[in-house]
This record gives sequence, C-alpha cells and structure tokens, in this order.
Amino acid sequence: MAVKRNYSSFAMDNQQNPRFFPVEIGGVAALFSTLYLLTLSGNYSEAHDAIIYILDSMSGASFHPAHLLYNWLNAMWAAFWQMCGFAADRARCIERLHALVGALVVTAFFVIVRKRVGLSFFAAFSAACLPAFSYGLWLYSTTLEVIVTPLFFLLTALYLLTAPRVSAAACFGIGILHGLAVLFHQMNAFFLLVALDVLLLQKNRLEISHLRALRLYLTPLTLLVIVPYAAVMLIGHSFQSWQEALIWLLNYATETDKYWQGFSLATLASSCIGATHSFIGGHFLFNLPPIKHVLELNLAGKELIDNAFLARHLPIQTIYTLVFLTAAAFALVLAASILAMTRRRGSLGRNPPVWRSGLIFLTVFVIFAIIWNPSDAEFWIIPAMLFWLLMAIFWHGDGKSASRRRAVALTSLAIAICLAAVNYGGSIRWLTQPENDYYRVKIAPIIDQAKPGDLTIVRDTWIFDGYIGYFTKSDYIGMTTFYEQKRERASERLLAAISERLAAGQRVFIMADALQGASLERDAGFAVFQKEASGNLHERYGKIWRPMTNEAGTVYILDAAALMPKATPPR
Repeated sequence: MAVKRNYSSFAMDNQQNPRFFPVEIGGVAALFSTLYLLTLSGNYSEAHDAIIYILDSMSGASFHPAHLLYNWLNAMWAAFWQMCGFAADRARCIERLHALVGALVVTAFFVIVRKRVGLSFFAAFSAACLPAFSYGLWLYSTTLEVIVTPLFFLLTALYLLTAPRVSAAACFGIGILHGLAVLFHQMNAFFLLVALDVLLLQKNRLEISHLRALRLYLTPLTLLVIVPYAAVMLIGHSFQSWQEALIWLLNYATETDKYWQGFSLATLASSCIGATHSFIGGHFLFNLPPIKHVLELNLAGKELIDNAFLARHLPIQTIYTLVFLTAAAFALVLAASILAMTRRRGSLGRNPPVWRSGLIFLTVFVIFAIIWNPSDAEFWIIPAMLFWLLMAIFWHGDGKSASRRRAVALTSLAIAICLAAVNYGGSIRWLTQPENDYYRVKIAPIIDQAKPGDLTIVRDTWIFDGYIGYFTKSDYIGMTTFYEQKRERASERLLAAISERLAAGQRVFIMADALQGASLERDAGFAVFQKEASGNLHERYGKIWRPMTNEAGTVYILDAAALMPKATPPR
C-alpha cells in the first residue's frame, strides 16, 4: 500500500505568530513599492519595447495577440487617473502601476519562501531581496514592459500548487490565475506543464480525484483564454476566415527566422549574456578599460551603444568598486552552494513539492528563453527568480541548526546588498535620468524643433519610430525600409520626398548615421543606395543645412527658408 507523505511540517515556522503574517506581507509590499516608485525609469531604450507600449496605450491599439490584455490595462489605468486629474504624464502613470505590480511579485516570492519553504521572517525577507535587487526584475518593474505583470499570477498559482494538500478551490484558483497570466503574455501557457505534473503525477497530494482536479483547473483556464481571444478576433478584428485569425493569433510564433533559435554555440553564448544580464545590469563594464576595446570589437552592431552611453560618466574608481562587488556576490553564491553540498541529507528535502514544481518551472522557461531571443534579459527574469527560489531551499537545507539558519540568512542578505549596490550604482540610478537615454538625446534637436508635417530621415526605424512618434509627432523615413520598398531609383525618390516637404514649407531633419555606411552590410544593394543618396544630399544641401551636434551624434536640419535666394542689399 502506498504511503502518503506528510508535508505539513513544511508550513510556516511555528515559532512565528500567524497573526503577524499580514503585517509581514504588508511591510514587504510597502518597502518594495517604495523602492520601485522611487526608481522609476526615465529611459525607454533599455527595455526596447517601452516606447512602443506608451504609443499603443495612447492610440487605442489595445489588443496585441502576444499580450492581449497588457495594452488595454495600461490604457484603462492611465485613463482613470487622467480623469481624476493625477496623470499628466501618461508614461509615468503607467510606470507607477508596474512598480506596484513588481512589489507584489516580490511579496508573492516572500510568501512562498515564508509559508511553503518554512523560513523565518528574516530568512524569507533576505531570500526575497535576491530577486528584488536582481537587475531584470528591478528594471522591468520600473519601466513599461509586459513581462512582470503575469509573473505575479504565476507565482500565486505556484503558491497554491505547492500547498501540502491541494484542494478543489485551489485547483479552480490555479486555473483562473494561469488564464490571467496567459492573457498578459502567451508564453505563460508553458506553465501548463508545471500544473499537470501536480494534478496528474502527484495524486497523493490532492484532496479530490485527479480527474476532478484536472477539470476544475482546465475549465476556468480554457474559458478565460478562449472567450477574450474569440471576442477580439470576431468582434474587434472581424476576421473573415480561420486563416486570417490564425495568422494574427500566432503572430511572433510564425517568424521563425527572426525570433526562434536553434541550439548552437552561438545560442549558448547569447543565453549566457541574457541570463547574466537578468542578475547584473553590467553597464559599467562598457567603460572598464581592460575589456572596453574587446566589447567594442565583438559586440559591434548589436544595438548595445545605448548601454555604453548610459554609464559613460562613471568614474574609474566606481567601476572597479562595482566589479569587486559583482565578484563578491558571485563568490558568496558559490560559497553558500558548496557549504550546502556538504550536507547532502535534507538539503533538497525542506519542501519537496516546492523543489519539484520550482525545478520543472525553471527548466521549462530556461528552454523557452534559449530558443526564443536568448540574449534578451526580459525572458530570463522568470528563470532568475526561480533560481533564487531553489537556492533558498538548497542553502537552508533541513533547517535544524539555528546557527546555520542565521548564517545562511545573513549570506543571502549580503548577496542582496551586493546586487543592490551594483545594479543601482551601475545601472538603475542612471536609468532614472532622461539625459542618459541614448535615443532621446540623439533626437534632442528634433524634439526641440520638429512640428507635425516635418520629416525626419533615420537609418533604421527600429526604436526611433517610437521616439519620433511620441516626442515630436513628425513624419519619418527609415533608409533601410525606404530602400526595401522602392529599390529602383530609391535615391531619386528620397530626394523627391525631401524636396516635397521643403516646398510645402516644412523642415527636414537628417540624422548623420543615415548617411554613413556600415562596415558590414547584409544587402550590397542598400550600401550602394546609401552611398548614392548621401552623395546627392551633400551635393544639393550640404552648403545650406544646419548641423546640430551633441554627445550622441549629429542631426542636419534643412529649413525651407534656407532655399530661398538671399535678397540683394540696395546700393
């Protein structure tokens, strides 16, 4: 006869008074809400989609297939506070929502390690500080990006899944929470594997039959996902065929050559960059003399110039201090792990349900991050948080020794302090200041002078389209896109487009890098077009355009008045 294991001993430390638990939760939530609200990002290029989310929330482009409810939530939140007269800056208003959600994510993590892993308040708080001060969660809780919002639902679902006994109400609640997470980002559908492991393979932990548990979980999950998507497809977009609806629904998943990655050494290297970046911002490394040149050679063309720009004013002494603290954090993690390995018995057994579900959760999302845009830190935020969760279990072991518990909690706190110092001093502090936003500084002359109807010429529209649309409302042409659309006589058509604006009395802004060739061009035809267009523009307008230069580059300004012949002074 199978013996049912009793996990009740892994509940909250019985030396702590449960009546104070709501106070603990409120204190943790208040602390990290304050931290994130005080460090709201003024930089919309570090999380590259942030500027697009701002525009989407303003334009009413609410329902994106990959994150159906995200833009809608942003728009509703900003509209509510604007109606109350408290949201003059729409982007800032939405960032405050994200800060509150980020604090809830940290609080959910605290509740899991407090009640499910059974740590004392100090140990649980020290453990919660680890993801809270990790760069990925800190940044994405203070800017506009979708990844953090559904994480709160997933962690709450994980809390319900890892109860000593999973009830019928818990199964239903897990389905609701998982459905909400999917509505905020499609990738969270992979959490299904974590839930099915409990509901199908750990039947001894269920208070009901596994078939009923499965039904109670899948029913709200299916309805919550299918009904909103169906409503948007049938009413919002009025698709006329299943083919149209399917193309819209799959969206990014169909762009195999752009996002999906195969397993290779290059993918492994990209994964290391993305995973490391989710723990440490590392912007200071771009100005570290011994490796600055190596980074410039090996990372050229990978859109990392904004990272180097952010930390450009860091003193060399500060950079070396941050390097030391980074090394100290790594050494402490390694030391705590080695010490935990010496007590093999019980080190993984503090809470088997949390360990098992957390490990499956981690594995599933690591695989996804590796094969989907592996260098992007945002997709490593969930694995980073789960890594800290498993480390909290592993380091604390069976928890029988009071001195060892205190030592582990102090070590966790020391690691968290190192992370806080490195990420704030080397990244977050500078991200709060708009003058460190590379793309915003680059178009500063355009922001100051452009009006609706003016034209801006950029090399690539990526990111710049959002900045120009949000800050200037002017029109724009991207050289790469223009060439792809026109091909034949593209240079002549570009000149014609500029002449048309000038003839209408509008200004034209030409960014210097739009006229400069790159060292490596994927399309030789584009290189020819760019060289020809640059020569023609210099020949026709080089003597009359007005250059404006700042530390991010040069913008050439063409004014219709400059084309008018100067009046001859009377004799």
